[in-house]
Amino acid sequence: MEKDLDLLKLYHCGALTKLPKSLGELSALEVLCIKICPGLTSLPRSIRRLTALEVLIIRRCPELIRRCKEGVGEDWHLVSHIPDLRLED
Repeated sequence: MEKDLDLLKLYHCGALTKLPKSLGELSALEVLCIKICPGLTSLPRSIRRLTALEVLIIRRCPELIRRCKEGVGEDWHLVSHIPDLRLED
């Protein structure tokens, strides 16, 4: 993966079921957009290592949105450090 990548958009990835653990190696990543990837059901633990990540947008990924809900989702602890978290149906 390109370590100086600052923006990553994943759109309409119906067959995508998980993100690689190596996602956490994108140390310069500031914005991550995941839209219409219904097969994606969780985030890798390595997302906690994305200290430059300022914006995470998850749209139309029902299970992933459920898991990332503030305070109650199973993956909330993985995304709670992100200043601008947008979960959109």
